[in-house]
Amino acid sequence: MSQLSKGNLENRSSITLPSSKAFLSPAISFAEKTAIALGLDNREAMAVTLAIEEIFTYLCGITFENQVIEIIFSGRGHYIAIEIVFSAEKLNIRAFNITSAISPDDETEMEEMGLLIASRFVDRLRVNYSEDKKYRMLLIKEKAYPDSAEEPVPSVGNLDNFEIRTPNPEELKLLSRHIQYHYRDAFFPSALHYPGKLVDMVNGGEYAAMIASDSKGHIGGGIIWHYSEGKTVECWGPYVFDHNPGLGLAGRLLEDCIAAVAKTPAISLLNRYPVEEFSGDYFELLGTLEIADSSGNTREIPSWYRQLNEDLGASIWAPSEIEHYLRLEYDRLFLPREIRLVRYDGESDNLFSVLSVDFDRSSDSATMHPVQAGRDIAENLRNHLQLFMKESVNNLFFEMDLGIYWHSYFAPALVSEGFIPRLILPYGGKGDIVVFQRGGIPE
Repeated sequence: MSQLSKGNLENRSSITLPSSKAFLSPAISFAEKTAIALGLDNREAMAVTLAIEEIFTYLCGITFENQVIEIIFSGRGHYIAIEIVFSAEKLNIRAFNITSAISPDDETEMEEMGLLIASRFVDRLRVNYSEDKKYRMLLIKEKAYPDSAEEPVPSVGNLDNFEIRTPNPEELKLLSRHIQYHYRDAFFPSALHYPGKLVDMVNGGEYAAMIASDSKGHIGGGIIWHYSEGKTVECWGPYVFDHNPGLGLAGRLLEDCIAAVAKTPAISLLNRYPVEEFSGDYFELLGTLEIADSSGNTREIPSWYRQLNEDLGASIWAPSEIEHYLRLEYDRLFLPREIRLVRYDGESDNLFSVLSVDFDRSSDSATMHPVQAGRDIAENLRNHLQLFMKESVNNLFFEMDLGIYWHSYFAPALVSEGFIPRLILPYGGKGDIVVFQRGGIPE
């Protein structure tokens, strides 16, 4: 569980098996039963089971002799996380790219077919090589939820007075429906389209919410925030459904959110989905992103930042391509950072790079995250851009974690393909996150 999480403890189950195909059957059985126990339906559980089957089979062929493979399932409310821990001399995971295709004439590529199949059965993945010389492969499978766009929304009425309090599950569902109805033309997280998902997000402990309601139970507004694994909390809102200016709903919701977050170890509070009622008082503007719709119309979405506790500073890894930008922004935001430039000096590296992609259909966007650096970064990035063009994705982003040195290796290719750094998210990951947006290919 996240160190900032305030909710229920996660459900967790694990199994450790020898890296031998003789133990494939117990691995499959464990995956299927655990996925169902953690709340996935039969179809979702089957997808996870097939992913584990393919990955376990592949790992049995590349791991060291007399080694084990550990499979850890964790229930996080609206999704399950599967961590696979193993030792191997070299791991080729290029098949995890969504652009990958396997040639039946290439024996090496055919060996990677299992990874390609597995990657299509999960929603997100990460691979890390830890200091204990073990690989940790993290797979995320989200639960499916029904959309509530067609369901009626109760009238808010006129609130004469209100209190700020924690909502029950049914009130969370109402909050989701109100947001969809009253802010249907606004830019808000896609998760809010699914009331049941919002309930599981809060019950899972990684999210929290407050509502403003009167003595009759009418909901006049609400705010939601997300505890991350880093030192930053992100809030959504404040959403206001009763626009009586004398009530001051928006201010109270934001104040109570800040007060709750200030009790945690979080250093900062972000708002990347501000609404009209959001007040930028006591917040710093991090930057803006331009969101284009299918008709080509664009609007700027600002991101705001508020420091809650003292920032004692940090060292970050950075590519020379954005050094000037970083120094200007860190000075403007009064963020103490020691910038350590990263460069390639001919050392051995991976042949193939890997990118994971988060699609958000509500904003018609795709956000790329580095999974592994390699010599083919430029080619791999171009392949992804060609795919996005075919899919008519209008808004393209790339998130670079300055706490992970090798993320900087992607900078030359990003700049070459027209990506521009638009904002910094302090402590958004292992270090600060730089959000790049593609602004057209330079001439």
